[in-house]
Amino acid sequence: MKQFEKKISKAVELKSLGCSEEASAALCSAMSLWRGRALGDLRAMSAFDAVGQCLDERQTFAHMQRFEIELELGNHQGIIGEIYSLIAEHPTWESLYEYLMVALYRSGRTVEALAAYGQIRKAMVQDLGVEPGPRVQRLHQAVLSHDPSLALSQDAGLLKLTS
Repeated sequence: MKQFEKKISKAVELKSLGCSEEASAALCSAMSLWRGRALGDLRAMSAFDAVGQCLDERQTFAHMQRFEIELELGNHQGIIGEIYSLIAEHPTWESLYEYLMVALYRSGRTVEALAAYGQIRKAMVQDLGVEPGPRVQRLHQAVLSHDPSLALSQDAGLLKLTS
């Protein structure tokens, strides 16, 4: 676990220095240390389940940081499968759908980006009884209108619309 945290810290530092490719590599290296859910066999005990959930959150943070960087670098096609995999584990995490929608849109897969919105909306309405949040709704509208802010730009960030 100590190795994982060191690599995450290094990635955050590299990103802050503008070394995005190196930061992404550090995040990949950190994530390669994981196999399955943290403390998987011990999760039946509540104390271990809480710790395991915390560790799983940290791993997901690493994934999302990497998605952000990869989108900034223009590597949108390379992360689509990985995002779908995380969505299968976390079907109502809106931020995962934001990354997916942008990656699909930038890959020329607008219809699939719109379908991703439909998927998160359906999951949230059926499971939670609420509509997706304003960030996802704005992103949906941007995809519908082919908003120029969705294009890859040098000043990057996920999207100015989602802030």
